[in-house]
Amino acid sequence: MNRQILSFIFSALPTIILVFYLYKFLSQLNIDETKAKIVVLGYSLVTLAFPFSLVFYPYQLVSLLIFLSFYFAFRREKYFLSGLISGLAGICEYTIVPVVFFIFTYIFFTNRKKIGNFVIGTIPFILVNLLYNKICFGSFLSVGYSYEFTRQFNVEMSKGLFGISRFNFSNFQTITISPYRGLFFYSPWLFLTFFGIRNFYKNFKQEFILFSAITVYFFILGSSYWNPGGGKIIGPRFLVPMLPFFVAFSGFVKRKLIIICSVFVSFLIIFSVVSTDIHLEEFELNPIINNVIPEQSACPFCRT
Repeated sequence: MNRQILSFIFSALPTIILVFYLYKFLSQLNIDETKAKIVVLGYSLVTLAFPFSLVFYPYQLVSLLIFLSFYFAFRREKYFLSGLISGLAGICEYTIVPVVFFIFTYIFFTNRKKIGNFVIGTIPFILVNLLYNKICFGSFLSVGYSYEFTRQFNVEMSKGLFGISRFNFSNFQTITISPYRGLFFYSPWLFLTFFGIRNFYKNFKQEFILFSAITVYFFILGSSYWNPGGGKIIGPRFLVPMLPFFVAFSGFVKRKLIIICSVFVSFLIIFSVVSTDIHLEEFELNPIINNVIPEQSACPFCRT
């Protein structure tokens, strides 16, 4: 099947659906309509959700699945379906498994009578994954990462848990503020989320704890991975599934004008990258200055 078609089905379409449910969720937090629309616009156009909606990576699909799993639990409904799509998210991207546990804990404290429905829902896709491992690798517990072809990847992925070891502060800087792959460098709008945290906590404590746990987990994950930059791709790709939860905090920022202005600034950066090529040079420490801007100057609306 054509790669562009696959990208639409597994990346762009999930993003469209996710934007719809993110807006529904924000509306149920009593956030006014204008602000909710700005947050959704910000998520879909000025965060890594935008470029990863254009390429065949699993992150937007996983983002949709894990957010839907939470959303059904938040609505106190469809717990079996919540578990089912959590199980699917877990086998699509193994780093999502701790998030599934966080949602399990959230359900335990909000409606523990339904926790069994959630757990049962996770089982079918776990069994599918175990059977897949057995057929492909000869063991229920063997996974593809154990058979990396490239020597460097084979060596590095054998360290810790599939390349995840100890927290590294230098890696943390790389995935947050560096011009190389910094999340806040590419999306300065996301700085606003910190100004909404207090009000979010005051109004929705249980959801705040869950969202904070997810956010902290992904930052630790990205800072502990052997290759925090994630290769030749824009931004710290491992943080993408965190974004729907993280941006929700910005819905409680009081000044709409600040949100609008920062959305515009972030859009200029993201658009500049996407309109050239979201696959950036892996070893270029400042790809925006040294690659993207020169290409924009040569052809501002062409992708090379």
